[in-house]
Amino acid sequence: MTEEQKRQYYSEVIPAKRLAVFEDATAGRALDSEEELMQKLFCRRHGNVRREKYDTYLQVMFDFMGLSRQKPFLQRTALSKVRKDYEILGFALAQECGGEGMELLRREIRNAADRYFNTCRDSDYAKVLGLVKAGKAQKMARIREDAAHLVSGYKKSCGLDRLPENSGEMAAWTAVFTDAVQASFDTFEKNFMQENGVQEY
Repeated sequence: MTEEQKRQYYSEVIPAKRLAVFEDATAGRALDSEEELMQKLFCRRHGNVRREKYDTYLQVMFDFMGLSRQKPFLQRTALSKVRKDYEILGFALAQECGGEGMELLRREIRNAADRYFNTCRDSDYAKVLGLVKAGKAQKMARIREDAAHLVSGYKKSCGLDRLPENSGEMAAWTAVFTDAVQASFDTFEKNFMQENGVQEY
C-alpha cells in the first residue's frame, strides 16, 4: 500500500469503508508482510465486518475505563484482566513483527480511539442524570475525564504506573496504547473546542 492509501485506511472509522480501502489497494496481488499484519489486526478487531457495531478494541477501551474506577484491593484481578485485554488487542502478534508491527498496532488503536471519541459528539453523550443535555463546556469536561481514565487511570488501578520505564512487555505495550489514545484525544479536543467555541476554563 502507498502511504496515501494507508492514511486513508487509518483515518476512516467505519469498518466496511476501511475494508474497501484495503481491498482496493491490494486487489489482484499477494499481500506483503505489513499488509498481512494489517489484515490480521483488522480481523481480530472486527471479526465479521458486516456487524459494524462489533469492535473488540472499543470493548477493551470500555474495560480499561471501568478498571480505572476499581478499588485498590482489586489490583491483582485488574492486572489479570489487563493482560487478557492486551492479548485481545494483538500485542504479541504485533511484537513478532518488531518495531514496524508495533507501529501498525499503534495506528490501529489510534483508529479505534478516533472512533470512540467521535461517538462523544452524539447529542445524548453526557446528559445530566440522563435527562438534561449538558452544555458544551460540561460535555468537554466529561470527555476529558473519560480520556484521563482511558489514558492513564487503569495503569494506576493495576499498579502499572509503578513499573520502571521500558521494564518488560506490559510497560512497553502500555506505552503504545497510551500514546495512541492520547494522540487521538488531543486532536479531538482541539477540533471540538474550535467547532463549538469552547474556551479554556
